[in-house]
This record gives sequence, C-alpha cells and structure tokens, in this order.
Amino acid sequence: MPPTGSIQIAGGADYTNNAQVTIQINATDRGWGVSSMAIWNAGERSSGWQSYSESVSWTLPAGDGPKTVYASFRDAAGNTSEIVSDTIVLDTTRPVAKAPTVSLPAGSTLGTSKIPVRVAWSATDANGIGSYLVQMSTYDGSAWSAWSTIYRGGATSTTKHLAPGTYRFRVQATDRAGNESAFASSPITTVAAVQENSSAISYSSGWKRTARTGAYGGYVKYHTQAGATATLRFRGRSVSLVTPKAASLGKAEIRVDGVRAAIVDLYASSTQARKVVYTKAWSSSGSHTVTVKVLGTSGRPRVDIDAFVILR
Repeated sequence: MPPTGSIQIAGGADYTNNAQVTIQINATDRGWGVSSMAIWNAGERSSGWQSYSESVSWTLPAGDGPKTVYASFRDAAGNTSEIVSDTIVLDTTRPVAKAPTVSLPAGSTLGTSKIPVRVAWSATDANGIGSYLVQMSTYDGSAWSAWSTIYRGGATSTTKHLAPGTYRFRVQATDRAGNESAFASSPITTVAAVQENSSAISYSSGWKRTARTGAYGGYVKYHTQAGATATLRFRGRSVSLVTPKAASLGKAEIRVDGVRAAIVDLYASSTQARKVVYTKAWSSSGSHTVTVKVLGTSGRPRVDIDAFVILR
C-alpha cells in the first residue's frame, strides 16, 4: 500500500508577502515507512526525490498571484503516493491608503466640553485590506504632539470626542499578506465651538439667554415668536447646529448662504441635551452664513440655540 500525506504552505495561510516559505509535510505509511519525497512548483518539473522531512524551506515562483506546490511520497518498498498540493497567494505589493476625512456626524450628542468628530479612511489593494492603524496629533499653539494611536482594526471609521482645537490624522493600511502602506495624512483640521452668546451670531430682537441644565457651556438663547432669526457668519468647511430637544420645543427653518436648506423639529418626548440637529459640509473652507428662523409651531413655539460647531 502506498504512503498517504498532505502539505501546507506557510502553516496553511491564505496569503504571503515573501516568496521564501516553509512547507509543512505530514505523510504516513503503514508498512515500510515514508523514506523520500518530491516537491515542485506548478508549471515546473519535480526537483527529484529527497529524504523525507516534516518541513522544508521553499521558494515560490516570482510574481504576485496564486502559487500551487505539489508533492509526492515514496516508501522504502518503492510505493509512490498520489500527488497532493496546496495553494497560497503571493502578494508583495503594498496597499495604497487614502487620507482620512474628518466630519461632524449628524444626530450625535456633544459632551459637556468635547465635540464628537467622525474620522473615516480607506485603502485599496488587489487582495483586500486586513487592518488599519489610525493616529492623531494635536497642535498646542507652538508645536505638534507625538502621534498617538486612536484606532487599530478592520473598520473604516471611528468617532472621537475632541476638545476644541487643531488636529491632524493619518492612516496606514495592512493588507491580508502583511504588506504595509505608507501613511496617508489628512489636512490640518480645526474644531471650533461657537457659544450662543458669541458676537459671531447676529440675533433679531427678543432673544433671551437663560441657564439650561445640560447645555454646552450651561446656557441657551431662545425665542418663541415666529420669524425671529439668528445668523452665524463663519469661515469653515462644515457647520453643525446644536440644540436641546424636548416636548416643549418646536420647529425651525435653516437657511445656508441665504438658501432654504432644511426644517428641523426640536421635539422629543423626553429632554435631550446638546443634540446635533443639522449639519452642512463643503469640499473646502469658505465664508458662509447659517440662519435659524423660528417657525412658531402651534403649542410649542419655542426654539433654543445652544451652540454651533465648525470644522476648518
């Protein structure tokens, strides 16, 4: 009876980034014992019989792509096994990472002093991405901090709660074969909060400032009269309106650069503080206006303004 056996390239891995691999060999023979083996790459001739070993160093053919290795075994009586094989993908090409993007997620909730910022990234590779390393650096007004890791894994976005300030982000991708991309860095991003009492906001007459539990900074401005407006003038590439939501609050019209953009309803059956109720983004920073107009909703005409958040 001939021997039986199997082989595994690189421990049975699906991918490798190195043509130099180890082949693990497992062959048995009930009678005479396995004495020799022959191993060869697909498309090549056998290297000839050699003494049996449980592992052997092997060189895969050059060039990225699937590589199949064959093997046969022979016992001391000269009986030869069936040919067995294993396949692995050789991938020596580095993935290409795309610079992270930074945005203000609509529907999120601000912290009492920090702002939720969504960082997203991607990369391309012929055989797929295995994981990402995402890092952040902070500018303190005179120097950048060392890069710190904020995410490591297979997802393509994360949300960080950041204090107002200036940041940059970078990502490195690792493909399924273990090849690492170069780092791709985002543009410098400034996260700014504009409080309800900022001089950057122009209010029509009648708005009142009051303390409100849970507000960003502790205060809001509110109005109950239809037609009352609050206009923010700013420079940036993204803006968000932050308000509370409650059963007593009504609807407001949002105009961006003079054009009606949305109607937001601040109603909620239970009170929610510091909610991002509207977000607008542009491809690059520029000068813009956002106007909030009270619509005087029947039974709940009040509209509160807590803050605006800007990305530059």
